[in-house]
Amino acid sequence: MILIVGLGNPGIKYRKTPHNIGFLAIDFLHRKNHFPRFQKKRNYLVSQGQIGDREVVLVKPLTYMNLSGSVVAQLVKELSIPFEQIWIIHDDINLPTGQFKSSFGAGAGGHKGVKSVIDFLKTKEFHRLRIGISPEQKVDLKEFVLRRYGRTEQICLDKTIKQAIQFIEGEINKKTSLDN
Repeated sequence: MILIVGLGNPGIKYRKTPHNIGFLAIDFLHRKNHFPRFQKKRNYLVSQGQIGDREVVLVKPLTYMNLSGSVVAQLVKELSIPFEQIWIIHDDINLPTGQFKSSFGAGAGGHKGVKSVIDFLKTKEFHRLRIGISPEQKVDLKEFVLRRYGRTEQICLDKTIKQAIQFIEGEINKKTSLDN
């Protein structure tokens, strides 16, 4: 089983903001793979389905970004998911908009949501998919990550999310073929 968690903030106020890239990516993956409707559990939304031959759990924590680790740790314990089967999708202010990168076992890189996951799991040994949101000019970062996207920006981010999701699906399918 694979756990894919998108980091973001709950509520309509944050829906189309750079800090919610993780939620947007989870929603795209959810639609693309025809997962069942999200169910609200204690402090997260969850949907379970298949990607290739793998059972996948999609999660959007409702704890706000900086406390996301509590949900991840809770699910890892409940579902007995090994750390190497966890993917965390989040925004990255240090990557240019339109780019994404994956890593395994990396530090938080200044991202408080990822730091929360590391702190709660007491390990960095999980996959991260970072989606770039870097502003073109110097701005107040707190304001920037919580402001709404413009139309042109949204088109670019949608394209990047699509590419990032194709990458994750490829990685999941690659692991499936190695397991068999």
